[in-house]
Amino acid sequence: MSDSEAALLIVDDIEDNRFALSRRLARQGYLNVTTAADGQQALDLLNSRPFDLVLLDIMMPNLNGYEVLAAMKADERLRHIPVIMISAVDEIDSVIRCIELGAEDYLPKPFNPTLLRARVGACLERKRLHDQVTARTRDLTEALEQQTATSEVLRVISTSPGELEPVFQTMLANAVRICEAKIGTLYLREGDGFRTVATHNAPPAYVEARTRELIRPPPDATLGRLAATKQVVHTADITTIASYVERNPFVVAPVELGGYRTILGVPMLKDNELIGAITINRQEVCPFTDKQIDLLKSFAQPGRHRHREHAAAQRAARSSGAADRDVRGVAGHQQLARRAGARVRNHAGKRGAHLRGKIRGAVPGRGRGLPRGGTA
Repeated sequence: MSDSEAALLIVDDIEDNRFALSRRLARQGYLNVTTAADGQQALDLLNSRPFDLVLLDIMMPNLNGYEVLAAMKADERLRHIPVIMISAVDEIDSVIRCIELGAEDYLPKPFNPTLLRARVGACLERKRLHDQVTARTRDLTEALEQQTATSEVLRVISTSPGELEPVFQTMLANAVRICEAKIGTLYLREGDGFRTVATHNAPPAYVEARTRELIRPPPDATLGRLAATKQVVHTADITTIASYVERNPFVVAPVELGGYRTILGVPMLKDNELIGAITINRQEVCPFTDKQIDLLKSFAQPGRHRHREHAAAQRAARSSGAADRDVRGVAGHQQLARRAGARVRNHAGKRGAHLRGKIRGAVPGRGRGLPRGGTA
């Protein structure tokens, strides 16, 4: 965000003050400046579009600067916007009150242009850093959610070998949650149609209608377009397509039974062949973001990639188990060998004592003095 792009809001009930401050900021390179004539208009503007900095007068009729500042800091969506209080009131009590309410800085009127530039620049820099940290935190949170969802799918695969329904249910639940959808459906390709094999959070009447028989969607429906193109299909409002207007049962059913409006469908492909599809839906007209589309695409190909990961994990586990058995076998053999050696040494010691006794008896007068080794 450059200085010329930064969105500034000037709030002052005196038109000459708004004009003078706007012109001063324009000379300093701040070209995206909006003005408000009172506190209520300022709050309306703040709730209608994003701003990076507010320059707020204190003494205004109806809703004064203190009240506007307090309202901003009480609003989760507005509290991060820095506020510089600008007022002819330069008493220390007024400055303290503004800072306590959450203002970033305070400038007395008439303001010093150099001081204005420095403080506006410092506040915008803090706002940039805040936005960068917020975006980074959001990205990390989304990555963690996706990683957690993938781990959950792999866990279900490992604990339900050969069972696809738990895997499909877990995939849908995570896809719906991460993409902020309401309902999810997973279809498998069967001949020239699709069979519904899993749903998440769908109304029972809709589930019964969709699972009753093989479905063959019309060409302009989300699933029909997906089948023809093998591409992602994003329908912002299903009630605007021709099939709905013509009351095609396939399209009418999700609207009347499930409240569908916005639908996103992604293909499930294997060797470029369509094997199924995942759709997620919202019950209001609210298109999905590019990031949410990418997330759903990552869920649409779990069978091949995650099954390979699971198979590799199983192979590693089997190899590890075999290695453990080999180690235990070697250790067992070593223990047996040690026991056998001890028995041999014990037997040899007893045999040697028996022979020494015989020798002592065969040599008169020397049996008692014969050394243990048998020599004089």
